Amino acid sequence: MKKTALLAAFLLTVFSATAFVGYSGPEDEAHALGATGSSSASQSVSQNGTDWQMKFTEVSAGSSNQSTGVNEYSFQDSSANLSGTVQIAQPCYTLNAEVEESGDNLYTLNITSERETNEEENPVPCADVISYRKYNATFETDDSFRLEVVHDGDTVKAIEHPGYKTDTSEDRKGLITGFIHWIKGLFSNEPERTSYELENGGEVEFEEGDTGKIEVEKN
Repeated sequence: MKKTALLAAFLLTVFSATAFVGYSGPEDEAHALGATGSSSASQSVSQNGTDWQMKFTEVSAGSSNQSTGVNEYSFQDSSANLSGTVQIAQPCYTLNAEVEESGDNLYTLNITSERETNEEENPVPCADVISYRKYNATFETDDSFRLEVVHDGDTVKAIEHPGYKTDTSEDRKGLITGFIHWIKGLFSNEPERTSYELENGGEVEFEEGDTGKIEVEKN
C-alpha cells in the first residue's frame, strides 16, 4: 500500500513538471501565431469597372527567398493573365488588389500588403520574419490596353497588350498640324506655292500654274 502511494505521488510530480515545461505564455503563443497560423491566410478579390474586370487571388506564402515582381504574364484575346510575388515584412500580412483607370485604355493594378487583424480589428501578434506572398491575377477589357503593376507603391512592371498603340506628343502634334493645313487648303483660293533650294544656297518659289524657264547663273 505504501509503495502504491509513493508511486502515485511520483507520477503526479512528473506529470506536473512536464505540464509546466510545456506551457506557452502569451509571448510564446504570439510567436507561434506569427510563424504558422497567420501565414496560411489567403484572399481573393474581384473588381468590375465600366468595361473591364479584374480577378486577384493569393496562391501561396513562405519565408524562403524568392524573386519578387511580376514573374510571368501572357495575353489571351483582350485579357492578361499574370503571376507575381510580393515581399512582406512579417508573415501575418495578406495581399489586397485594386485597379485604377488613369487614361484611355491605361490602367494601374495596385497590390498592397495589409496586416491581418483579429475579431476586434486589432493587429494579430506576428514574428519579425521577412516573408513572400505569391498571387495570380487576370485583367480583361473590351479593347487593347496598357497595365501598370504596382507593389506597395513601387511600379514593378508595365505590360502592353499586343494591339495597344502609343502616340507620342510629337506624333499627335504632327497629325493635328497636318489636318489643319488640309482643312485650310479646302477653303483657300490662294495658289499653291512650292519652293526649291538651290545649290548656292538660294531659294526659288513657284506658284501653281507657273510655266517657263529659270536660268541660274553660276559664279
